Amino acid sequence: MEEKLTLRFLGMGLFAAVLACVLTGTVLLRSFTGQVKQDLQQSAHLIAAAYDGNPDSLARYALDQLRITLIAPDGQVRVESSQDAQQMDNHGDRPEIVQALAQGEGEAMRQSETYLQEVYYYALRLDNGDVLRASMTTGAFYNSFEIAYPYLVGMILLLAALSILLSVLLTRKILRPIRDLAANIDDVNVRGTENNQVYAELAPFVREIQSQRRQITFQFAQLEEERAKMSLIIAHMSEGLIVLDGRNRIIAVNQSARESLRLPQRCEGENLLYVSNVQGLREAITGAEGAGGHCATLEHGGRTYRVFSDVVISAGARVGVVLLMVDITQTQALERMRQEFTANVSHELKTPLTSISGYAEMIETGIAQEGDIQRFAERIHKEATRMIALIGDIMRLSALDEGAAVACERVALAQLARETAESQELSARQHEVELTVSGDDTCVMGDRTLLREMIHNLIDNAVRYNRPDGSVQVRVSQGVLMVRDTGIGIPKESCERVFERFYRVDKSRSRETGGTGLGLAIVRHVAQLHHAELSLESEEGVGTTITVRFKEEKRSAAES
Repeated sequence: MEEKLTLRFLGMGLFAAVLACVLTGTVLLRSFTGQVKQDLQQSAHLIAAAYDGNPDSLARYALDQLRITLIAPDGQVRVESSQDAQQMDNHGDRPEIVQALAQGEGEAMRQSETYLQEVYYYALRLDNGDVLRASMTTGAFYNSFEIAYPYLVGMILLLAALSILLSVLLTRKILRPIRDLAANIDDVNVRGTENNQVYAELAPFVREIQSQRRQITFQFAQLEEERAKMSLIIAHMSEGLIVLDGRNRIIAVNQSARESLRLPQRCEGENLLYVSNVQGLREAITGAEGAGGHCATLEHGGRTYRVFSDVVISAGARVGVVLLMVDITQTQALERMRQEFTANVSHELKTPLTSISGYAEMIETGIAQEGDIQRFAERIHKEATRMIALIGDIMRLSALDEGAAVACERVALAQLARETAESQELSARQHEVELTVSGDDTCVMGDRTLLREMIHNLIDNAVRYNRPDGSVQVRVSQGVLMVRDTGIGIPKESCERVFERFYRVDKSRSRETGGTGLGLAIVRHVAQLHHAELSLESEEGVGTTITVRFKEEKRSAAES
């Protein structure tokens, strides 16, 4: 403020000084100019009075800055003091000559062709009819003014120095009482309000500021006390607790929440959404506006949190938000394991149960012929036996996830594929899909049960996600198992994720077909256990081809 005030005073002083000098110079210049013109006219009259009629005598009156010209009534130049009169053109049309011939005297100021600068002319008609003209360049006017230059410059410098000095002194004098007031604002008896050292106009403002400052100090002390109590209570909570004000600024936060959200140590008073970039916080805060609060799930730093949020209402207005963070990472992991186990068991047992149910229904409704009942009973017994084996296989897969060894034996892929496809014939007929198996007698070393499950899941997915009158082709050739269908296909953005557990491209269709999202995940798991390469090619609306390539050493070991 002091700098701005000083600069403004200084600007005003300098402006006044420059303006005074300009006005003074203008007045002096006009005064000098008028004086020079008057002197030139007087000189012309004196020369005219002394003129004896001899034109040659006029040259002695000319000076360095004074030019004498004698012009005849017809405009011919008879005498010129600055150059040869014979070389000059007719001057009869000159304004001052025309005016002098008509009125006795005349004057004009214009650009001279001889001097190439502005010249002042004064013409006087003589008794014999000739015109005597005296002229002087305007430079002579300003030369007369040069005597005043030093005084004007000195005046400007003096006024500038005085402006600087007075600006500084005046600014300090004006601001001194205000500074004294600011330094003693906490004092009830402010120095200046009673000793008249501060401006009387400021006294009401001073008293109001003191009153508000005391109130703010008291309220701040209360707030600090309440915050200390709250911090002591929540410091020992294992759950994360954050208390926000009406503008989402942090009032209190315990160490658990600070570590969970990776907040800085000194974040009180900061907006929570500014100091933390955790996704979902904004939703948790805004969702608290609803009745009964809000519950959201956040994932951050590899951990999962359940966030309960609710607003604090005072006098019918929202004054803050309380967030409670509960770490559910371990609970969620256990729940996910339980769900995966349940889904795994359901998926693996559903196919044989479907076969058993289908055969039993055919027997119950009388569709089966008398001669087929025994064969159907054998199939039912076979599928029931397979269910028992599948339960053991599922438990075995769980053990394999924990690093258990995989049993290896010589397995004929083509034969295994035909056996697996045969158990899927009923499902294929129900979905109106043609299922074919072809291939050579390639053998690989691996776990027969796991390989059967892999082929089963590939065929099952190809049938489920096919279309009526579609087809599924299973081909085995030189250690390569390929399952191709004419189904709905898989979007490009989902091709890399379909092998994830529980990932479904089309959730609604998966529910309709009974899919659990584990089929291709099991396929990938079995392929990895057998060190086989798994690839997928798919086009929406055309179909999908999944290829499993067993390594050369697996085939060589099986052939030997």
